[in-house]
Amino acid sequence: MMLNAAIYYISYSQSLPSPIIVWVAVAASGYVTGRGRDLFIGLLEFIALLLISLNTAPWASANYIIQNAAAVTVLYAGGFLWGSALGRQAEKTRPPPIQPKEYVPALLASTGIFLISYSLLRGLTEASPLIPPANASMLGRATYIAGGLLAASLAVYGRGDRPYLKTVIIGGLSALLSFIILPLSASLIPPQTKAVLIGEDCIIVGKVRKVYAGPSRRSIYCYRPRLGVNSHVILIGSSGSGKTRAAKAISRQAKGFGIPVIIIDVHGEYGDIYGFRRVDGSVERVNPFALLGKEPEVRAEEVSSEVTHAYRLGGVQRAALNAILLKAYRELPEVNPSTLLELVKSGDYGDIPYGKEVISSLLPYLSSIAGSSLIRWMDPGELSDGSFIFDLSHVESPPLQTLIMRTVLDAVFYVRKAAPRTTLVVIEEAQRLTASGSGIDVMGKLFREGRKLGISAIAIYQDPGAVNPSLLNNASLIMVFKVLEESSLNYISRVLGGPSGREKEVRRKLPTLRVGEAFILGEDGLLALIETQNY
Repeated sequence: MMLNAAIYYISYSQSLPSPIIVWVAVAASGYVTGRGRDLFIGLLEFIALLLISLNTAPWASANYIIQNAAAVTVLYAGGFLWGSALGRQAEKTRPPPIQPKEYVPALLASTGIFLISYSLLRGLTEASPLIPPANASMLGRATYIAGGLLAASLAVYGRGDRPYLKTVIIGGLSALLSFIILPLSASLIPPQTKAVLIGEDCIIVGKVRKVYAGPSRRSIYCYRPRLGVNSHVILIGSSGSGKTRAAKAISRQAKGFGIPVIIIDVHGEYGDIYGFRRVDGSVERVNPFALLGKEPEVRAEEVSSEVTHAYRLGGVQRAALNAILLKAYRELPEVNPSTLLELVKSGDYGDIPYGKEVISSLLPYLSSIAGSSLIRWMDPGELSDGSFIFDLSHVESPPLQTLIMRTVLDAVFYVRKAAPRTTLVVIEEAQRLTASGSGIDVMGKLFREGRKLGISAIAIYQDPGAVNPSLLNNASLIMVFKVLEESSLNYISRVLGGPSGREKEVRRKLPTLRVGEAFILGEDGLLALIETQNY
């Protein structure tokens, strides 16, 4: 009974270091039940343990639940068989059942303990995993009490001629903590109450292996993006250290919670994530010249600046492109790279105050942006709902990749200004947007202004030195995987360990991290070593 209760609470808790503790308790529970050699009770308890596993882990992925159920099955069965084999020696010493004249008073006393405990819990808290919530149906509450009475009667009957007081106490506790009542309690808790109990919106970043500073009583680290709350994350680490795996795990879970996820995939590494709309940058792109609800003068200046920084245009070329865009916005029904290229090729420059030679010099860049005539230009409004992976691995031009990255971020800002909503944006190779003055403004704007629109960024870097200090200051979570370069080690060790005086310890550990291991620095001052997994 107490083992079942321990398993139940451990399953709800995020404060213990390893599921091994749960599995040991499961095996021990099977062993204790096996000693009694009662197959029916053993089967009931086994089913109850499976129900507890399912009902107390709604935050976990399907893989987690399957693995946990398999472990419970194997360990409980092994413990039961072992206990059953040893229990043969104790068959002759089993006490006789309790006498009828003692049974009724013991059952009534046990029921009293159960009802008093129930009333106390109801008065102390609105959300306890042991009792039905306040909004549970009358049938649910009646079923719960009936289950408690059944558990008490079985416990009292099985005590035999043992001391009366112990019989009463164990009967009452069994009514509250037995394998009959615990899964029933969990099943009566509605999703909104479970969210209060265990954090149903918990996106698991990883298992906490060691805490160096800050709050220590947790076994997993949860990430919870929120509208109006700073939820930006920075991932740093050498190639192959586990950054992308962690980003995939977070993205999968976020989408599972109904959060739109936009992934900018530079190298085509997110092909194994399903349920996303995949946008191949070689055949489909967000229109970089869309007005985005702005005045033509404002948008022309923004676009010419973006193209200039992506392709390193000169000042005169930038001014000429600005003038051409203004003409296009005023005269063309739709402005996209294809229509703008046709306008420049037509030679109809009108009152543009730049010579043909200057304007013609823009043709190679506009041709690069326009690409094939078969490319479909997405309206930015298409990003208002759903999850997308923008695969840029087939876009061979690095400047064009950078421009597409910038365009996607502009489109996300546009749709979220119209309808704020929690949205996760994963940016691989984020240093491309911080490689110039304009680039710093892109990421800075995202980290400063995204919060009020519900945009939470996961920016991924290889070089810690490429991360602007202002971004580190505005991040709610910094994750640092294996780093090898000396100057980078010194810098990021100060960032992580400096506030808590653990700089040397972090500096020594970073180069030795295994794939998937990372140091995290959270807003609450937590400095910990975690292990990321494919949740």
